[in-house]
Amino acid sequence: MTHAITRACYSQARRACVGCVRFRYSTEVGKGRDDFASAKPFNDIPFKKGYPVINNMLEFAGKYGKMHELIWSRHQQLGPIFREKLGVLDSVMITDVEAIGDFLRQEGKYPMRTKVPVWSQYRKQAGEAEGIFIADSEDWQRMRSVVDKPLLKIKTVESYADTFNIITTEFLDRLARLRGPDGVVENIDVELFNWSLENPFFLRREYYPPTLAKIFRPLRYRAFTRSTDTLFRVARQCVDEALVELKSKTVSEEEVGFLEYLLLKDTISKKEIYANVTELMSAAVDTTSNTVQFMLYEVAKNPDVQKKLREELERSVPPGEIPTPVHLRNMPYLKAVIKETLRLYPVGSYVGRINQHDIVILGYQVPKGKNVVVSLHAVGRSPSLYDEADTFRPERWMREMREASDKPAAFSHIPFGFGQRMCVGRRVAELEMQLLMAQMLQRFDLKPSGQPPPDIVQFVITRPKDPVRVKLVDRPSR
Repeated sequence: MTHAITRACYSQARRACVGCVRFRYSTEVGKGRDDFASAKPFNDIPFKKGYPVINNMLEFAGKYGKMHELIWSRHQQLGPIFREKLGVLDSVMITDVEAIGDFLRQEGKYPMRTKVPVWSQYRKQAGEAEGIFIADSEDWQRMRSVVDKPLLKIKTVESYADTFNIITTEFLDRLARLRGPDGVVENIDVELFNWSLENPFFLRREYYPPTLAKIFRPLRYRAFTRSTDTLFRVARQCVDEALVELKSKTVSEEEVGFLEYLLLKDTISKKEIYANVTELMSAAVDTTSNTVQFMLYEVAKNPDVQKKLREELERSVPPGEIPTPVHLRNMPYLKAVIKETLRLYPVGSYVGRINQHDIVILGYQVPKGKNVVVSLHAVGRSPSLYDEADTFRPERWMREMREASDKPAAFSHIPFGFGQRMCVGRRVAELEMQLLMAQMLQRFDLKPSGQPPPDIVQFVITRPKDPVRVKLVDRPSR
């Protein structure tokens, strides 16, 4: 009943603001100017007043790793749109899904993400190029058009499945050896980290300007530069070795892996290849491994979910065979489990863009150049968008299993972002997780260890504060 009332109130509020609730940007220049001029001023957008200059930075520093909770509480207090001012960063936070959809659908030819000053400053000082995560405009589009084919084309990604399965089998062998008497693998976060990438590194996002970071966070700044130095060193080594091997044979673009594919293209420089490999290494590790941690916890905690997963697996994969992409096409419930995991534990904390036009969002002027941000945690757990929002229920993503009222709204679930700047590693990550979970359920029963619900922390990505503890119990071979 509470959820129904919340939804009704939300719908009523939306109808009460007919004509102003949704994002407004018209392709007719004159009409767009009129809409903007008649909207409420930017300074009227609700916000919590903070200290001069630093604004609300002290409050967020006191809730380190819990920014998602603060943003969610702000939305509950201030509504579906508010401004959050952290030092020089002045962001517009939104949760209205219609406004989110309209804004992202019209993000322009060269969508711009929020800049991370420390990242950009490092590249300049080190003489390194920018990759697709950092670059903008024509440079970004030129590189992205090259990287998309080997990472987003389904057929190409599925060609990696044999390699993924070999790594996964070896990984599960290792977990079986590492289990304690209770079946729990201690520090499974580290094991998943290494499964996701053999050379694990992690970069935290810093909104501090580089000068302030050096003064107020010197240890972290030095750790950041050392980590990035190492990432670039490893990237250069991998790329140079691949180049030597490539020169010794004649191959086509269809026959090579990701690195070789980039090296065959003449539209992307060697330094840009170094940069993109570095960014992919730093972005692909924690994202996948932490999502798997949360998924293991939820599947172990929900025996009905595990039962449905295993029934689907046994229907789709013949006894004695290892799951392949062909089998996965008949496993929609597994995909629903991953989607539900990402709803409750979004891999990225936020989807943000720098708007490139004067626009109107929810009746307010938002001038060109402002940072517009969607908190995926706030949207994913909103009771106005999801019945039993805090309950793990994969059935909500299955048409034949859900109730009509439970259909998720468009743009209420964008864990990999949207549009041209959608996560380039999405298909690779999904395939890795599907193959891992399928093999794991063939081999083990997942049992809860009595661990309380994971304490979520966010540092750009979402992860459990402490490693998830799940019992791995051997199943009889089929």
